[in-house]
Amino acid sequence: MRITNDEIRSVDLECFVRIFGVVAEANFPVRMVTHHCLLPLFCGRLRIFLLIDFSQSNAFTPGLTIPDRDMRMTILDCPMDKYSQLHDGSLYRPMDEEMLCAQREHMELLCDYNRTRPHETQKREELLGRMLAEIGEGSFIEPPFYANWGGCFLHIGHHVYINHNLSLVDDTHIFIGDCTKLGPNVMICTAGHPILPELRGASPYQFNAPVRIGLNCWIGAGVCILPGITIGDHSVIGAGSVVTRDIPPRVVAAGNPCRILRPISEHDKTFYFKDRMINRNPG
Repeated sequence: MRITNDEIRSVDLECFVRIFGVVAEANFPVRMVTHHCLLPLFCGRLRIFLLIDFSQSNAFTPGLTIPDRDMRMTILDCPMDKYSQLHDGSLYRPMDEEMLCAQREHMELLCDYNRTRPHETQKREELLGRMLAEIGEGSFIEPPFYANWGGCFLHIGHHVYINHNLSLVDDTHIFIGDCTKLGPNVMICTAGHPILPELRGASPYQFNAPVRIGLNCWIGAGVCILPGITIGDHSVIGAGSVVTRDIPPRVVAAGNPCRILRPISEHDKTFYFKDRMINRNPG
């Protein structure tokens, strides 16, 4: 199979493609993928769906021959605004059959991940690389976890640890910074519905807003984070909190609704838990 620049220009797009570390001038956006991914591709006048199945890493570059045996591609024209509405904050109806089909494709990988055995660490790592938008070195999610879109809009930095039963309403992007820890049963929601009852009927409307969790945060067990929230670097969110507004950096916050209790201070350089002191010279 051979992709030429002229063929790509026929959809009238301008951007760069980066796959498997190869950057090349091209005319449609694709994010880095491995093995299998369902990719929504956007342009001004139509949308393309590209379903790529790689059994080996291959650079996908205009003018480059790609082994047909390792790839299957389906291109579907559909309305320009259908998938962009996931990310632009506008109201849309999520119960669209093409959209549900796309979700099911991602959920298949999530089911595979949740069925892995504890000793299958390499398989888990490979699956997370295929499932998520980004995952950094040394990061891990304890199964099971649950996600509307199978984690395909989840961006995880380096050395992030996420405990069991993470639940994501990941209809748009979720960003988790380096070295952040999430306790068990954390819920992160990016989707909401209008208050007006007439917009929540048999064919309800939905809107999405991204969630951003900063560097080196600690999100306690059972925390619920609502759409559009940003949590600043190094902050701690107490167990069971419902985060309804942004939290600044370097504070301890807790409650329902979550409120700032105090800044991280000199006291925390001496005590790590109640009256237990930090040993500066551990044995």
